[in-house]
Amino acid sequence: MRYALYLPPLGELADPGVLGELAEKAEAAGFDGVFLRDHVVRPSAGLAVCDPWIALSAIALCTTRITIGTWTTPLARRRPQEVARQAVALDRLSGGRFVLGAGDADGGGESGEGDGRDGTGGADSRDRAGGLDGADGTGDAHGGDGSGGDGRPYAAGARGDGPAQPPAGSTADLPDVPRPRDAVLDESLDVICRLWSGERTTHAGPHFRIEDVRSLPRPVQRPRIPIWVAARPGDTAPLRRAARFDGLCPETSPEGLRGMLAEIERRRGGLDGFDVAVGGPPGADPAPYRDAGATWWVMRFPDTVGARDVSAALDRFDARPSS
Repeated sequence: MRYALYLPPLGELADPGVLGELAEKAEAAGFDGVFLRDHVVRPSAGLAVCDPWIALSAIALCTTRITIGTWTTPLARRRPQEVARQAVALDRLSGGRFVLGAGDADGGGESGEGDGRDGTGGADSRDRAGGLDGADGTGDAHGGDGSGGDGRPYAAGARGDGPAQPPAGSTADLPDVPRPRDAVLDESLDVICRLWSGERTTHAGPHFRIEDVRSLPRPVQRPRIPIWVAARPGDTAPLRRAARFDGLCPETSPEGLRGMLAEIERRRGGLDGFDVAVGGPPGADPAPYRDAGATWWVMRFPDTVGARDVSAALDRFDARPSS
């Protein structure tokens, strides 16, 4: 079993420098990874918020060995071409140590996102992704290599001839139109993986459209950056999704984890090379989860944690139980 930190980039930790220092200390203490919660907006009043992707850049530069990643990114609220590029940048900056955690932004393991009423997204949209169809209706907005385009999402049913809605994740007030988030997440993952391939890509789906886009450079990791899928009990869609990819970030009991992994194993034909990351507070016993099949134990901290408390927990990190 490997060990990691799960840190909220909030409050006192809403500082890339502080997070970089804590990650450096975690690496020196023997941890194997650091994951950051990926928020659009945090509803907790009075807490500062740091962009986790910027903070992960600082962590990448402060460390040399540990895995870094998001836990988890609400892909149903993000433009896939932007996530693809950000992920490649972090993978290259870290020398191939980045993991993309993917959630559905609807409570299915996705961390703390809104429902679309708070300006964080949630509107049904068709994303003319980057180079795809320029948002002004003129085609590729930044040249024929498909490397540009502003990829603004449009209201449901709109093409290039209607007014654009504000980007998901902006502070604008978006209409409360339900999104088929599972379908958006699945299509977004497909688009991201195709963009990571470095090949020219054309895609015409119900939510995203790409026309002859080639996204370079490619990630360091091959065949691509690992994707870990968030899940909670009672929903089979994340398990189907996880079976297509590289790992699972479940919120469940040890017994629930056994059931999830049995379903994933049935779909995959095995669990070789499949990561399972579960977590709990400092001092919690990971053994029941390890026995149920978890491969990562992630030490999780509350939103209001301070740097001193995290540092103290790292100081107490002792010999690991035998795996």
